[in-house]
Amino acid sequence: MTPAHRALRRLILAFAVLTLIGVGAYWFVLLRDLDTQVETEAAHLGEHAEYRALAAAESLDATLRQLDAVLTGARQDWIDEAGDFDALAQAALRALPPGLAIQLFVIGTDGLLKWSSLGPAPANRLGDRDYFRRLAAAVDDPLEISEPVIGRLTGRWSIQFARRIERHGRFAGVVALSVSPERWARDIEKYAPSDGDSLALFRPDGAYLLRMPDPERHYGQRVPADRPFLGGDPNQHVYTTAAVVDGLVRTYAWRRLDAGPIVVAGIGYEAALAPARAFAQRQILQAVLGTGLLLACAIVLRVLMRRADQATRALAESAERQRAVLSSMAEGVMILAPGGRIEYANAAACRELGLPSERELYHPADTVELDMLRPDGSPMPVEDYPSRRSALSGADFDNELLGRRAADGSVRWFTITTRALHRERSRAPYMVLMTFRDITALRSAEAEARLSQTVFEAAAEGILVTDGEHRIIAANPAFERLSGHRLDELCGQTPQLLTADLPQPVTWAEVLDALATHDGWEGEGLIRRADARALAVLIHVTVLRDGAGRPWRHVALFSDITQRKRREDEAWQRAHYDVLTGLPNRRLLDERLQRALALAEPGRHELAVLFVDLDRFKPVNDVHGHALGDALLERVARRLEAAVREEDTVARYGGDEFVIAMLMPPGAPAAETVAVKLVEQLARPYRLDGRTLEIGASIGIAVQRAGDDAQTLLARADAAMYRAKQAHCGVWRDP
Repeated sequence: MTPAHRALRRLILAFAVLTLIGVGAYWFVLLRDLDTQVETEAAHLGEHAEYRALAAAESLDATLRQLDAVLTGARQDWIDEAGDFDALAQAALRALPPGLAIQLFVIGTDGLLKWSSLGPAPANRLGDRDYFRRLAAAVDDPLEISEPVIGRLTGRWSIQFARRIERHGRFAGVVALSVSPERWARDIEKYAPSDGDSLALFRPDGAYLLRMPDPERHYGQRVPADRPFLGGDPNQHVYTTAAVVDGLVRTYAWRRLDAGPIVVAGIGYEAALAPARAFAQRQILQAVLGTGLLLACAIVLRVLMRRADQATRALAESAERQRAVLSSMAEGVMILAPGGRIEYANAAACRELGLPSERELYHPADTVELDMLRPDGSPMPVEDYPSRRSALSGADFDNELLGRRAADGSVRWFTITTRALHRERSRAPYMVLMTFRDITALRSAEAEARLSQTVFEAAAEGILVTDGEHRIIAANPAFERLSGHRLDELCGQTPQLLTADLPQPVTWAEVLDALATHDGWEGEGLIRRADARALAVLIHVTVLRDGAGRPWRHVALFSDITQRKRREDEAWQRAHYDVLTGLPNRRLLDERLQRALALAEPGRHELAVLFVDLDRFKPVNDVHGHALGDALLERVARRLEAAVREEDTVARYGGDEFVIAMLMPPGAPAAETVAVKLVEQLARPYRLDGRTLEIGASIGIAVQRAGDDAQTLLARADAAMYRAKQAHCGVWRDP
């Protein structure tokens, strides 16, 4: 090693050491500064949470005072027995933000609902509510705020604000205001603006009143008793912990309102620090890139020393690889001199053209007799060969079709591509590169494909073809006529486009599962035509697989069965529905009762059957004729349907007898309530054909017992109806 080489090595070593020291120092300072920045951002989270809790507390406290003002005003009007209490109460409710108040109501000392802003108060016992019991026992005048509950009358989530009513120093009931927690929660959305942030309003016992986001998810929930705002240090208004509900770590701040509820604002720890950490990651990435660039410069010196030797070896290896690749190619490859001399022909070229295997060959016109054909089958002279034309003109030719007639008379077809090779500053080519491929089998396949296409287009049934991913690639004219869609509208879509928003006996997912495991599927369904009409079709799908067994194509045949299905539906309708009233008949009633008995879960549901028999109906037929009697039965059917829920079944049992089936919670008085309502509705006069008719109804009620079947339940309801008719009481329930 020469002194110059040793000096260079020492210089390179010193440069490497200094580079490593500089890089290490730079990384130490960078990581320290980035950690400090993240810690500073984390320290400010508590301040942000306190500002947010304070702002939210002012907004919520203002709403609480407004709600309490409406409540105390209504209580005073009730105590004073104001002349138009309903009007005063409605005016007070209109002063509240729209949608916030659900109802204002008064509960008597007996726990029963006495008055409601929603209208005439039905029999509703509210004495079991916690706020009622606490106010009844209270010695002062507290504002009671309940947990969110589902209202028995409204069926909606609500929070009850309630105060005690006193007359002459004695408990005289409770006035309460139902507030929509969902509507109230929207007022505090702005205080939880980012992912991971939260804002909640708690009762002093830790029960959720409001929370954003996901308000409904937290109704009825409580926070752990160890939270600082539940009896902890009153001076500690900021803390950091993981939420029980979603597990997210947040920094919280809280404020207690004058009315007692507690406002807690949380800032998501990870989301709040994300910008600082993203900045740190960008700084680290830039540092990594800079360090990498510096190290790359050091590596370049050694790389350059090895390049020359590697380049020489690589050139020789590349030439050998190219020769090996050309020799093993399935395509024929030839290199021709401008005069037609073959400079190189690979094994495929020699085999396909019947050439000798020597490397130096003259053009086949001089050495080998080849019978080349034009695409129309006529002989092709030598001067028209693509290679000869490319050599003379210097032009390139792509995928020219030629045929070669063998000695046995058979013809093989080839596509030939030529490239004229030019030296720098020379217009005439010095070599011609020619490649060709045998497409005899492909040409035969094309002929078969044209025949298949003719059959495809002439088929009377609609045919739809999709690829392995169920995207439409072809449709025959019959399918276009059937669906009203053109092929260019369907290409690239899935057949699900034709079934969207239509009820199907089998879902799209179930069809895909069947096609994934079987070679076909057949079934009925509905498709939507381009003119929005729905067609019932019989579909038969065949799966075509590739050599590896993977689905390659799906061919679906569609047959229009709309008329057949319409006839079947009409027959089913006649068999299951009463012709006069349009109500389910006995047969359909029995099916629905059996299904309802199977669905009823002990302890959660019970099936009630109401047997309705019209009173004084026979005189209508006798006096006014059967036509008017039939019209009266139709009017009765409509009143019955209007008086029950949509999910209940109203059926005509026969003559002037009707049956109603209802699923309800166990022990609920809903069946008796509906029966009383039905008796009132059916007793209202009927105006038909200029006459006023009055009838009545007797209703028997039977609720399912263990071991009941449909006929047993109907028989008990029928017996109860006769008891009601004999007792002239309108409604009788089987004990």
